[in-house]
Amino acid sequence: MAARIQVRTSKWALRAYRIGVFAVPILVIGVLGSRFDYFGELETFAVIGAGFFCAFVAVLCALAGISDFWRDDDRGLGRALAGLVLGFAGVAPALLMGAAVLIYPRITVVSSDIIEPPMITVRDPGDEERIARGASGGLIVEDLFGLPLEEPIEDVFGLAMPLIEARGWTIVRSQEPAPGRSTALVEVIARTPVLGFRDRATIRLTRFPGGTLVDMRSITLRGRHDFGLNLRRISAFFEDIVTTLEARETGVDPDGGDASG
Repeated sequence: MAARIQVRTSKWALRAYRIGVFAVPILVIGVLGSRFDYFGELETFAVIGAGFFCAFVAVLCALAGISDFWRDDDRGLGRALAGLVLGFAGVAPALLMGAAVLIYPRITVVSSDIIEPPMITVRDPGDEERIARGASGGLIVEDLFGLPLEEPIEDVFGLAMPLIEARGWTIVRSQEPAPGRSTALVEVIARTPVLGFRDRATIRLTRFPGGTLVDMRSITLRGRHDFGLNLRRISAFFEDIVTTLEARETGVDPDGGDASG
């Protein structure tokens, strides 16, 4: 009677799959808990960190399982590959943040005007210290300057408000243009794209002969690195203003319609 050849299943492949399946829900719970304000800052970082760790372990186990398949012809390649995919899905955000740390400077505040930056005046008690840390200074980035426009301040203010609302920013203070006053201000809460952390920003319009100067300041209230978010937020808002003004001049809506009405 011929002996049966037993083919074992790689234990590393099984572990990779199980840990990968466990890691993804942890990350999802961390994101949703932060975005819907169920978790505080420390709880969010703890849950997200646990998810990243499990995802990293899943990748290592998956690589060991694939090695078992090639070396010993063990079963479980499918589970190892599934664990690898799940692990990379969980590790990818951490890798992107790591790349952002290398690309962008370690800052939490960016302003288009470093001499007289737009001020944050409305402050929540819990964020007082963080806002104070970023409210007295700012970093001016190369190629980031105030946006000069030929339109009067009233027109620019009326154009900026719908753009602010379209971005989902919450307006906490608005100072409209008025005769005899050279500036207009809009203070907003802007939530980060994934975790929904509340950042603060101020848009300032300054009247000058022949037009309006738009300045903006954006402050990250969570963590010690903004991963380039503040710079992108200001640049994108300035670009929206320019695009909308160009659409009005040409009569073409930036979304593809007719801007003339």
